[in-house]
Amino acid sequence: MSPWSLDGTPANGITITDRASGSCFGTVESTMRTDAWRCTAGDWILDPSFSPDSNPQDTSALCMDADPNHMVELSVPQGFPGNNDHMPGGPDIEPITIVLANGARCSFAGGGTTTLAGQRLNYGCDNGGSLYGNANKTVALWTISYSAPNSGASVSTPITTVYQ
Repeated sequence: MSPWSLDGTPANGITITDRASGSCFGTVESTMRTDAWRCTAGDWILDPSFSPDSNPQDTSALCMDADPNHMVELSVPQGFPGNNDHMPGGPDIEPITIVLANGARCSFAGGGTTTLAGQRLNYGCDNGGSLYGNANKTVALWTISYSAPNSGASVSTPITTVYQ
């Protein structure tokens, strides 16, 4: 997912749902994106918030709202802490949102401690299911361990779309 276009404006397909002013104080907690921040606007925590690639001195962020195509535009008058450029060779980025072949839309659930078949709970799905472990990216069609609601078991399930 790239919420910013190369010219520093919101990318095509991004809908701005709200505008706010705030500050970014640390590294994003919901994903491992090096261009993302944890920000606040009043008592509202905006995580993830994406800085633009076009100009590291920019003072705007796009923060994910209800889904990856809906963003809050955040004015960040003090700028971003540290380096807000992509860092080559940085961490392997895991998706923020995963859409499965069965239609379930699953969002990252940071801090999960529940395990199933030795894999940690990483995503909660809108249908009540859960995803365990990380996506298998070693094959052309990515898969992930999916547990249907109240099943107690998981099965490798194809992924149709990922938002990073």
